[in-house]
Amino acid sequence: MKTLLHPAFILTFTIFLLHQIAEKIFAYHIPFLDNYLDPFLCTPIMLTFLLFERRVFFKQGNTFILSTLETIVATIAMIGISEVLFPYLSSQFTADWHDGLGLSLGSLYFYFFINVPLPYPETPVSEST
Repeated sequence: MKTLLHPAFILTFTIFLLHQIAEKIFAYHIPFLDNYLDPFLCTPIMLTFLLFERRVFFKQGNTFILSTLETIVATIAMIGISEVLFPYLSSQFTADWHDGLGLSLGSLYFYFFINVPLPYPETPVSEST
């Protein structure tokens, strides 16, 4: 759970939620942000969930981090899905290389600011003697 409480992740997720509320509920639009903020924020959010899964469900511990290769492969997969597969399957989606750039920059943000060992790894509970 500590992974999801990382300050950089909380900041990312909060900005994403505020932007969605402003855009969808209040119909407040800033074209540049509407076009490019979501792709930038998508990868840090998705990669943090992947990191959380590895740390918690695969019991890798709070010091586990995604490798450079894992981060790159996950980013390429997200670009492929959002910029190639979705536009191929539906005309409601358009491929935009700017989105690919935003996804890549978001991955760099994740890699350098969120994908770090947590300072206080959980210690196993010792048995009482």
